Amino acid sequence: MESSTENLKNALDALQGILRIAEAQKQAVLGGVMEEFFSLGEQREALQAAFDREKAKFMEQRPGTVGEARTLFENMEALLQDIRDRDEETRALIEKRREEISGEMRRLRRGREALRGYGRRQHRPSLFNIKG
Repeated sequence: MESSTENLKNALDALQGILRIAEAQKQAVLGGVMEEFFSLGEQREALQAAFDREKAKFMEQRPGTVGEARTLFENMEALLQDIRDRDEETRALIEKRREEISGEMRRLRRGREALRGYGRRQHRPSLFNIKG
C-alpha cells in the first residue's frame, strides 16, 4: 500500500505533467498541428484521472488530517490555475485560428467564383449562317 506521502508526490507529478501537456497543446495550436493537440488531450485526461485517484487515496489514508490535506491540495491550486491560464490562452489561439481559416475559406470561395466566370463558354454568333 502506498504511503500518503507517495500519494501526494504522485498527485503533484500528475499536475506537473498536465501543466507540461497544456503548454505542449498551446505550442501545437501555434504550429497548426491539431492532430498533436488532440493526441495530447488523451494523455492529459489520463493524468487528470491519476491525479484524482491519488487525491482520493490520500484522503482515505489520512481521514484525521483533513485540515492538513486541505492545505496541501490548496497549495496545488496555484499549479491548477497555471493550467487553467494556459488553457484559456490555447482556447483564444484556437478561436483566432478558426477565424483565420474561415476568412481564408471565404477568400477561396470568392476566387473560385471569379475563376468560374472566366472559364464559362461564351456563345459566339457565327459569321456565316449555314442553316439558312
